[in-house]
Amino acid sequence: MSASFTNQTLINAFFAAGKSLNLADPWAELVQRAQLVWRAKDPNALSRGGGILHCPTLPAAERGGVQQWLDVLSPAAPDNRQDDHALLSPPAGTELQPAPDSAPLALAVASTWNRYGGLLAELADQLHIDPGVAVAVLMAESKGEPFGNDGRMVIRFENHLFYHYWGKSNNERFDQYFDYSRSPSESWKNHRWRPDANSEWRSFHGNQQAEWEVFTLARQLDESAAMKSISMGAPQIMGFNHQTIGYATVQEMFNEFRNSVKAQIESLFRFMQSHNVLDAVRNGDLRRFAEVYNGSGQAELYESIMRERLAIF
Repeated sequence: MSASFTNQTLINAFFAAGKSLNLADPWAELVQRAQLVWRAKDPNALSRGGGILHCPTLPAAERGGVQQWLDVLSPAAPDNRQDDHALLSPPAGTELQPAPDSAPLALAVASTWNRYGGLLAELADQLHIDPGVAVAVLMAESKGEPFGNDGRMVIRFENHLFYHYWGKSNNERFDQYFDYSRSPSESWKNHRWRPDANSEWRSFHGNQQAEWEVFTLARQLDESAAMKSISMGAPQIMGFNHQTIGYATVQEMFNEFRNSVKAQIESLFRFMQSHNVLDAVRNGDLRRFAEVYNGSGQAELYESIMRERLAIF
């Protein structure tokens, strides 16, 4: 077990994993199964109790549950992420300096460029496209933020995609936890979830903590399907695109994105190449790009969002 996990994080992860397994005493039962010794007077006892990921007495599914919660509860800290900040910064003299009384959106556009302009300019130059389009995409998808206030990667969980990848083969269990509009043309609407069959339905889009709660539940049901069903990071690329942007598995994409904004931005440009929208971007056809990137149902909306941000840039 990595020494970077605090004792309290391990406690919380074991409790959450045990609860998700519907154990009567989530904490005590799972710790007992792992044959770990908990001594309240020694705050480091649990973390010394033997590598959890290699503990032979804890079944693989339960080890996986603990690891999933550790991923959620101890995300990589922003200052430890594997990014070359000198590369990300814009070329000297190209920093944007909006007036202090500028509109919030203008300030956000400037902030996005001033943080990532170096990499955006380099990649855009290689592909002969306007770097402002990349700024507009990042701003449209996640307000330019690769990570939330708690350090976790920005995500959006799509119920209808999780149904496609897992739910249609597990209808009864899916319906216990997830709901969405079953109209084929509006499947991206009315997304709701609940932690168990006895709870009230809850909305969750627009709330990163809730998005992660839903994703964590889905991940316990089927990790690959859950990861394919989320959009990730600043460019909000769907997990099911992992192979087209250069990742052999969706887990590899997830781990790279959660640790590096550089990986996120480079993947945006690889997406443009692999999905044959470079000509559309070069010609300013943002409607075509939005159809491929966001889906035909919301192409008009995202085109207008991107054009507004591109004009500001």
